[in-house]
Amino acid sequence: MNSLPKRSTRLECEALEDRVTPATLTWLGAVDGLWSQPGNWSTTDATHPVPQAGDALVFPAIAGNLTQTDDLAALTLSTITFQGGSGYQISDNNGITLTGGIGPTGIPTAGIALEGDATNDSIGIAIFDISAHGGQIQPSSLASSHLTISQLIVNGPSSSLASFDIFPEPFVSAPQVSTVSIGSMQVNGGSIYIELDDATLDVLPSGVLQLPHSAQLNLANNGHVVVERGAVFNDFGPTTIGSQSDMYVAGTVMVGPGAGTGQSGQVKVSEGLLFVEPTGQLYLAGTLQVGDNRVFPETGAITKLGGELYTAGLVVVESGSTLYIEHQTASCVVAPGGQLYDIGLLITVDSGQFYAYGLTQIIGLGAAGLYVYDGILNVQPGGALYAYGLVAIEPNTAFYDYGLFALEPSGYLYDAGLFVVEPGGVFYDFGPFVAPGGTYYNFGQQIGWGP
Repeated sequence: MNSLPKRSTRLECEALEDRVTPATLTWLGAVDGLWSQPGNWSTTDATHPVPQAGDALVFPAIAGNLTQTDDLAALTLSTITFQGGSGYQISDNNGITLTGGIGPTGIPTAGIALEGDATNDSIGIAIFDISAHGGQIQPSSLASSHLTISQLIVNGPSSSLASFDIFPEPFVSAPQVSTVSIGSMQVNGGSIYIELDDATLDVLPSGVLQLPHSAQLNLANNGHVVVERGAVFNDFGPTTIGSQSDMYVAGTVMVGPGAGTGQSGQVKVSEGLLFVEPTGQLYLAGTLQVGDNRVFPETGAITKLGGELYTAGLVVVESGSTLYIEHQTASCVVAPGGQLYDIGLLITVDSGQFYAYGLTQIIGLGAAGLYVYDGILNVQPGGALYAYGLVAIEPNTAFYDYGLFALEPSGYLYDAGLFVVEPGGVFYDFGPFVAPGGTYYNFGQQIGWGP
């Protein structure tokens, strides 16, 4: 019986893919202010003597060389943590990209965390990539937080599901004042949420905040946006000013379509305040709604939410645009020295209130103009309303003139409700005035034709 020949087995080694484990590096600043100097860092991984892709950086309360330069090419990190009390100033030419991960504070996101005592730190260019993780800037829960970013870029998917939060709200005790000041901000998709008591996004002079159609801006729980004098906010996406929140405009806000998009911007003031300062300018080429309906899906109940647009500066409602003032607690106030030019459509509905202490001009084209449904139009002493287009006072609606109302030859007044020229009020009537079923009382001065 012949034995079978023995078979030899050759063992081979298969090369596995290289895996890089992110490290956490803590700034020492023992040598100079350059990030490329290993002597400036302590690290959890000896193979990462200086920051590499995916690493997390910590800047402690006590360290040397607080003024630094990121001289590493196109650095990508997970998180950055400032531990307070120092005042770091970080400049960079290529920008720092934050892509997400679990940082030293346990944040499962791309983020900048401000910890410990009061912080006052600055970064040159910060790029948040929120395509895989949400992004956030988290304040200290112990003291006020101040962070300045020269250029902030948020890159997200076209879907608004991914979010970038400024001061999210997981804290028991909130700081009294927390501010992110930016020179410029470009949002490329995703949603922006500004939350937490007394949190402020401050657009610095000469800065630009750009919000495209694919992005959203939401202010809630005492969130604030300040557009400083000389700054510009290009708002082409949905914006909501929510509960006890506000936007102060001392610069310029452009609400409307981006170039070639064919879409209009939308701003909703829901329980909040949109305040245009004396130096501010608000150009509406989309839709601005003051007041809102909140529907509870469990019961179908509807709660009416108020809001306020207050202008001591300039508000222009462009042709084809609409300004809605809804509910009894919703109002539009043109303050003394303020100006509102209505070239599009301005509507007050459901008991909304419009007060003119300054100059209001209705220049509506065609059927556009000022329509008041179930609301109040009030020209206060010293205020002026010039109608070069249509002013329609619908049934169950009141128009009180304590100041100056001028119906120009090109204008048209339709009164199906109540129109009262109060004592001290002046009504210049040089255009068509019809009152089908409406009531007109004149206790002041009327110059012109009459109804």
